[in-house]
Amino acid sequence: VTDVGGPKKKGKKGGKNEEKKDPKEFEMKFKGDFMKPLTPFYNPQAMVPPLTEKQIEKIEAKIYKETEIAIKQVRSSRNLNCNMKNNHMTRTILKQYLDFMEDSECLRLMNPNKAKMNVNKELMKLVPENFKIAILPAFFNHTDGERIGTVIRDTSSQFLVDTPKKVMFSIAVKVFAYNSNVNSVRVLLVKLHQ
Repeated sequence: VTDVGGPKKKGKKGGKNEEKKDPKEFEMKFKGDFMKPLTPFYNPQAMVPPLTEKQIEKIEAKIYKETEIAIKQVRSSRNLNCNMKNNHMTRTILKQYLDFMEDSECLRLMNPNKAKMNVNKELMKLVPENFKIAILPAFFNHTDGERIGTVIRDTSSQFLVDTPKKVMFSIAVKVFAYNSNVNSVRVLLVKLHQ
């Protein structure tokens, strides 16, 4: 098969094949009126308010539940019982301890030694006679209860198992919510043993 008609001519730029340019569009582009506004390449998180009290309570309950499950799983894997001490007084004192930890970490305390003495005095009210207390604090910067439970199960097994059978556990969870979706989650595992 041969080509009839000879070689094809290339069209000139701006010839019949190309559409005519609109002079107004060119003028708008030239002035910059045609450009779309630039959107920010970052998310302006500074305006996001902290979590509400209801959201915090919900997150704390979820983390508490996951932490309790983690403790029971670790203890039951070694055929050890798991007595939980969870009453109003225990929760109140342990939350005071978590407040102290957050405040001392953020350097908000005028007299940290005095505050520590007061908190330790309150903690000793939880310890029954002839018992010892051991505390394992944990800090997280996210609020995912399942991840927190998994981390506690994987990292604190020695703390949870390394006691005789007469032992009681307490858990405290507190979420400190700040602006810009920044959250400080503090978990406290308390072991009372003989």
